[in-house]
Amino acid sequence: MTKILRFFGKCLTGRSPENEDLAADSFRSAFIRGFITLSVSIAAYCAAAMVITGWYHPDLSASLRIARELLVDANSAAPKPVERLLYSIAVLFFPLCFFLCSALLGRWPANIPPKTLRRLYAGSMTLAIGAVLLIVYAGFAAPNPCAAAPQNNHDFVAKSNLEFYFISHSHPIG
Repeated sequence: MTKILRFFGKCLTGRSPENEDLAADSFRSAFIRGFITLSVSIAAYCAAAMVITGWYHPDLSASLRIARELLVDANSAAPKPVERLLYSIAVLFFPLCFFLCSALLGRWPANIPPKTLRRLYAGSMTLAIGAVLLIVYAGFAAPNPCAAAPQNNHDFVAKSNLEFYFISHSHPIG
């Protein structure tokens, strides 16, 4: 029966199921390589960021004194050197780490059994989907930035981003 199905599948598509399995395994292998590369790059940057925030504590008193002399509202121009350094490190460090991991994983062993490859693919896909859902949840659960100083009627009721974007307690239009 399977020989008949393979024959008809090859006749209809012009491809054999073996070639489709190879293409699917190639895609799975590429996804796993990309997932590992991205994960290692993010983890390496997070480690570097933890080191920077733990060790780098600049003295801002001189900068704030000058800002108070020159500006009416000195807090509006308060320098944030740690955040600037973290951004600069991310811009330089992340692509370097990404390409380095990509080059190292470019020689991914081709002799991984298909069953192991499918399990790795399922695990990495689950982790990737979980990470996206976590980021979406964190964005919606974050407090509405305008709730402290409301700018319109909607800001009075919406305490989180989820309430602001999707749940409307304001007066109906009309």
